[in-house]
Amino acid sequence: MTSRDALDRRPARQRILVLVRAVLVVLCLVAAFVVAMPGSARAEEVRWTWPTPAPHDVVAPFDAPDTPYGPGHRGIDIAVTGEGAAVHAVDSGTVRFTGSVAGRPVVSVRHADGLISTYEPVAGEVVEGQTVRAGDVLGRITPGSTRSHCAQMCLHLGARRAQGYVDPMVLLGARGPSVLLPLAHHGAPGARDAVDAGP
Repeated sequence: MTSRDALDRRPARQRILVLVRAVLVVLCLVAAFVVAMPGSARAEEVRWTWPTPAPHDVVAPFDAPDTPYGPGHRGIDIAVTGEGAAVHAVDSGTVRFTGSVAGRPVVSVRHADGLISTYEPVAGEVVEGQTVRAGDVLGRITPGSTRSHCAQMCLHLGARRAQGYVDPMVLLGARGPSVLLPLAHHGAPGARDAVDAGP
């Protein structure tokens, strides 16, 4: 290759670099615009409010089961100040269930995004099908039934969608964004593929 050929190729390489840089800038601007749009889904966005007043002392964290029916802790336990303490809806939605499950009083609410929040042991002051807003009182911690789950008085808050259980701490903004994990070994469903069972 002569020196003249090298000079002829230099502008073509520069043009390609300028074009690549321009495309990257446009992609970055589009991504920034999408993230800034109202209603865009952001993993770190706080979606729920706490169901109990501060301080929010979580005495037992979320522990996803390895299999849909395996052992684990499908929610978080929040310390409460006393029996009869009011429990509030974490988000607007429709009451899906209020009643007893395995001898424990439970309230569950279906939200517009498909998530279901569950609260126990809570004696419901709402009825199935009732519309609630974030912060509305759903019921009260039931005297005598809370210590069977926690070493101290607590509210068990759960979060589910059709594919399985979700860590409520992520929805409350108290933990970083969730990470998608591969299916469990040999193609068996992982913890997040649990069926939508229960209230």
